[in-house]
Amino acid sequence: MISKKDFIKINDYLWEIPKSFRQNMRVPARIYASEKMLEEIFRDESIPQLVNGTTLPGIMKHGIAMPDMHEGYSVPIGFVGAIRTSDGIISPGACGFDINCLAPDSKVLLENGCYTTIKKLERTWQEQRINFLDLEKGKLKNANLVAFLKRYNNPTIYKITTWSGQAIEATNDHPIQTKEGMKEAKLLKEGDFVLVYPFRGVEYETPTIKTILTEEKFKNVLKKLGKDNSQGHAVSQILNQLKSRKLLPLRFDSTALPIILKIMGFVFGDGMITFINQKKGILQFYAKTEDLQEIQKDIAKLGFSPSKIYSRLRHHSITTFYKNYKFSTTEHSIKNGSSALAALLVALGTPYGVKSHQSYRVPKWIFECPLWQKRLFLASFFGAELSTPSTLNKYNFYAPQFSVQKKDGLEDNVKLLLNDFKKLLRDFGVQTSHIQEVSGYIQVNEEKRRVLGSK
Repeated sequence: MISKKDFIKINDYLWEIPKSFRQNMRVPARIYASEKMLEEIFRDESIPQLVNGTTLPGIMKHGIAMPDMHEGYSVPIGFVGAIRTSDGIISPGACGFDINCLAPDSKVLLENGCYTTIKKLERTWQEQRINFLDLEKGKLKNANLVAFLKRYNNPTIYKITTWSGQAIEATNDHPIQTKEGMKEAKLLKEGDFVLVYPFRGVEYETPTIKTILTEEKFKNVLKKLGKDNSQGHAVSQILNQLKSRKLLPLRFDSTALPIILKIMGFVFGDGMITFINQKKGILQFYAKTEDLQEIQKDIAKLGFSPSKIYSRLRHHSITTFYKNYKFSTTEHSIKNGSSALAALLVALGTPYGVKSHQSYRVPKWIFECPLWQKRLFLASFFGAELSTPSTLNKYNFYAPQFSVQKKDGLEDNVKLLLNDFKKLLRDFGVQTSHIQEVSGYIQVNEEKRRVLGSK
């Protein structure tokens, strides 16, 4: 342990730890600082790292630290040392890092659209992936954290508040993105435009270890789907595929569950599951190409292979109360031919077959999920089914709405399904209108269907 008494005072602004302090020191350690600054430096590992720097092979005369020194990797930021070329080294460890700090309560956006605070992240940072903005490409990306650092800061903390009321606390040297590029917090002035990411998400909550789907329950679903030992090794192959990908048994804290919730939400909307001759399971998704690319990534993360994106021109004719509309669109889709993945989704409560002819509900287990997991399911479903934002007069927005189409006789099931979504939305403080039954449109070559909608 190094203390102030180990220093020799050369003058009011120069201090030295002699070579005799530690056996492997090759040169003395010196630091330029006032006595008051020296006391602040003891708050991190800067001084022990300065001593480490004096042990480098080939170091000449002194290992020196500047007044702004602070903790680095193996030597402190602000370390200076001359190394002989004849017997010295090139040390990556002599490259330090800057610690531009944010306050413990600052929010960090995680991979799955949820956030936590830096203080809470200290306990879980090795298991989390965080979102960051790639300014060069203008895209949101995510990455693992390689280290978690904290330090005591001097009393000067800057609080930056925007006109919209968002605020953040940071050290004076923390870089903030502005229209003129990065600026240190201490250089910001009133009226500067700063970059703010508008999405906030919901707070992260650690999921429980409760099991959602057991192997035994999954086997029962396979039997209902017509898959049994009469098909050779089909059942054992499906089980092995899911177990090897850690998808069975499935728990609330399973790393794959967030991805599964997104896929399920989309299948409830613009996707479908079919079983050809009650054997081969097929997953299909219909969306814009950029959305399909994201679905491809999610399927791949689960360990399965998505197809390429298929495109075809479709011609439509829809009759409304006012007139007949005819138009053409280019339809984009992808598919996945894994019976294991299709059966897993069905076992979790995802509808399969022609959804307009089926009775189904939001699976009960989803209501037990933490709020951030519920959001993934809803976001995916509404991304497929919710109406596009539009205005009446460029100022006032129409209320977003979605509808569910069913054949005659399934009206009660539609109301139950819509009430499930209303219940999930209440968890987010979202108010919804009453369910309304409206007359549906007639599409060529398709039977007339009743449409029930909610706003």
